[in-house]
Amino acid sequence: MHWNAGLWDVIRILGDEPLTPLCAYENFIGRIDKRLRTIFPNAKIVFATSTAIYEAGYTGTFKRLNKDIEQYNQAALSVLAKTDTHIDDLYEITKDIDDSCRSDMTHFNTENGAKTVGGAVVRYLCSILGIEESELSASKAEEAKIDADIMGV
Repeated sequence: MHWNAGLWDVIRILGDEPLTPLCAYENFIGRIDKRLRTIFPNAKIVFATSTAIYEAGYTGTFKRLNKDIEQYNQAALSVLAKTDTHIDDLYEITKDIDDSCRSDMTHFNTENGAKTVGGAVVRYLCSILGIEESELSASKAEEAKIDADIMGV
């Protein structure tokens, strides 16, 4: 189970502080992680840190700051350190990413972005599941087994 939270939590609207107070974010991260463990007791749980943004591109009344993302990522890591949740550090992968990977200040939905960020996620998941990337071109039956392994069913 690969999950993420944070970019909407850190958004600043009309000059306010981040939308979600840090103490509430920490509480929510712990609750979400606990709920995932209850619903999927055999799954490997993977939390992905929030990705870096392109600050200079934000104009107007909505903005995000990398310093907030770093602070919220660190808070999530502190909460999850008490569990066996795996951490996929997407912030580290995206903090110095090439502009060709971005479609705007926040998203990586370009061809280069999908290959870079999506590829990093696939490599991470393969590493914790003990799967070779070459196995991902397996038959539909094998893909279903991989899905079942990921979901812990």
